[in-house]
This record gives sequence, structure tokens and C-alpha cells, in this order.
Amino acid sequence: RMVWTTYRAAVGVRVAGGLAIGLGTAGVVAIAPVPIDASVVVLAALMATASGVTELGYAALRSIGRVRVEAGLLVAERAVFLVVGLLLVLGGAGPMAVLGLYVATNAVSAVIMGLAVRRNRPDDELASDPMFDVEARWTAAGFALVTVSPRIGPVLVALFASATAVGV
Repeated sequence: RMVWTTYRAAVGVRVAGGLAIGLGTAGVVAIAPVPIDASVVVLAALMATASGVTELGYAALRSIGRVRVEAGLLVAERAVFLVVGLLLVLGGAGPMAVLGLYVATNAVSAVIMGLAVRRNRPDDELASDPMFDVEARWTAAGFALVTVSPRIGPVLVALFASATAVGV
């Protein structure tokens, strides 16, 4: 009975966090002496945010035993990305076009999942529990460490080394 209200609250947190971290990182990259354009970071942040919102939709529907939309959407999204991405690359488009396509396919999936969760909300829904209780804060901190820690080295190499060093 809380699936829609909890989903909406979680989406708000995910979007706010994704945009804050993404735009903050883009700002740092824009002023730091690194060979990366801030627009790449913005696109990556949008992709991560849209992907995260899609995952929230999957989790919301899984929690009530509904996985049909997820199963179909996973295949459809990846098929569209593969076919259109191949056409872009064969047509001479660069990595920014492919990244933009990935953002677009993730955003479409996020919208579809949001509509699917909304469609499955009950008539007698309840308010969601708080998003930032003590357990949630510890879980978020642990997840951040597990997610960020293995990526720090490769990111630093990519930011401060030559293309050859990154390739090696």
C-alpha cells in the first residue's frame, strides 16, 4: 500500500542527489586542470540519475511481485541502444552521441517505469516511511563506499594521465 508514495519519495532523493553530485563534479572538472569537458560529466550524471530512477521502478514493482514490465523493458532498451548506437557509430558519430543516446534510452525507461509503478498503486495507499532514518543513512554511506572506492584509481588515471597510460 506504500509502493507509489515510497517510490515518489525515493525518486525525489535520487534525482536531487544525482543532479547535485553530477553538477558539482562538472563544476570541479570545469575549473580543474583535467582534459575532460564538463559536458561529458553532465551527460554521465544525467545517465546515472535516469538509470537510478529506472532501478527504483524495477525495485518498486518487484516488491509487489510484478516483473513483466522490467523483463520486457530490459530487452527493449538494450536492443534499441545497440541498434541505434551501431547506426550512429557506422554513420561517423562520436562517443558523445553514443553517450547521449544512452542518456535518452535510460530516460525513456525511467518514464516507462514511473508510469508502470503509478498504474500499480492501490486505491488505499499509505504514506511512505522517512527516507533518511538512521538505517538508511548507514546503508547509503556503505553503498557509497562500495560504489566509489573501486573507481577512484581508474578515474584518477583517466583524469591525470595520457591516453596511452589510460589504455595500458
